[in-house]
Amino acid sequence: MHRLLLALLVFGSIACGGVDGSLGSSDATDESFDAAMEEVVVDAGPCDLHEPFGAPVALAGDGLVSGFDYAPTLTADELTLLFSSLRDDASTYAHIYAASRPSVASPFSAPAPITAVNGPTNDSDPALSADGLTLYFQSDRAGGTMGDIYVATRAALVNAFGTPAPVANVNTADDETQPALDADGSLWLSSTRDGGAGGYDLYRAPSSAGGFETPVAVTELNSPGDEWSATLSSDGLTIFFSSNRGGGAGAYDIYVATRASVGASFSAPTNVTELNTPENELPHWLSVDGCRLYLERSQNQGSSYEMYVATRPK
Repeated sequence: MHRLLLALLVFGSIACGGVDGSLGSSDATDESFDAAMEEVVVDAGPCDLHEPFGAPVALAGDGLVSGFDYAPTLTADELTLLFSSLRDDASTYAHIYAASRPSVASPFSAPAPITAVNGPTNDSDPALSADGLTLYFQSDRAGGTMGDIYVATRAALVNAFGTPAPVANVNTADDETQPALDADGSLWLSSTRDGGAGGYDLYRAPSSAGGFETPVAVTELNSPGDEWSATLSSDGLTIFFSSNRGGGAGAYDIYVATRASVGASFSAPTNVTELNTPENELPHWLSVDGCRLYLERSQNQGSSYEMYVATRPK
C-alpha cells in the first residue's frame, strides 16, 4: 500500500471519530493527520514499479567488458548470467558464455563458454526457461538457413545442456532471432519472415503439447521499422522491446507496452526515455520483481556493445 493511501485511511479513521469512535475538533484532526503523515512508514516492496528506471550501469565482473558482449539473460535468482560474446574470435563467431556471482550486489566471475551448445558457428541470444533447464538461442549452424532458433535441455541445474536441436514449427528460410519466453510458455522471437509490418518484427508462437504452434505477428507492437528483443515481465503483462521506428532518441530505442491479461492485446508502445540515447539500446531480461532491466548498449554506433542493468528506485 502506498504511503499516501495509508495516510488517507489513517486520516479517515481520525476524522470519523478516531479509534475510540469519539468526535474530535478540527484542530485536533489536523494535528493528528500531520502526526500520522510523519509516522507512517510503509514497506512498498523492493521498488516502485511506477517510477522510471535509474541510469543504466555497466555490469560488474571479471572481464565482462572484454570484447563485444551483449544479450544478457539471467537465472531467476539473478546469480547466473548467460550472454553472447565475440571475445575469442572477433572476426568470425559469436558464442554463448556464462558467469556467476554469490549475490545480486556482487560482481560476476570470469565468464566461461557454454561448450555444450557452442559450435563452429554463430550461437547467440540465449533465453532460459524459468526453471533454468531449457535454453533457447539463435544459431546459423549447418542445416539452418539464416538464423534459426535452437533449444537445448538439461535434467538439473548442475548438469551440462544436451545437444541442441532446431525448434519445430518456428524456423523459416528467413531470419529468426532473439527468442524469449512468456508467462504462459509461449515463445517470442524477431523475424524477417513474410506477414510482418516491415523489416524485423515481433512474433509469438503459442505453446502446445510438446512444442509450439506457428508464430503469429504481434501487430500492435510492430512498425515499418525493426522490432527486436522482446523482454517480458514474469506475469507476462509488460513487454519491453527495441525498435528503430521514428520519434526515438536515435538508432534503436527501448519501448514498453502493457496488457490486462496474457491473452489480451498490448497497449500502444511508448518510448522508455530514461534508458535511451543516440546509441543502440536493446532490453534482454527483466528481474522477477520487475525492478531491474538488463540490457545492451552500443558504443560508437555499434562498433561494440556492453551489458548494463537499470534499476527502479524504492
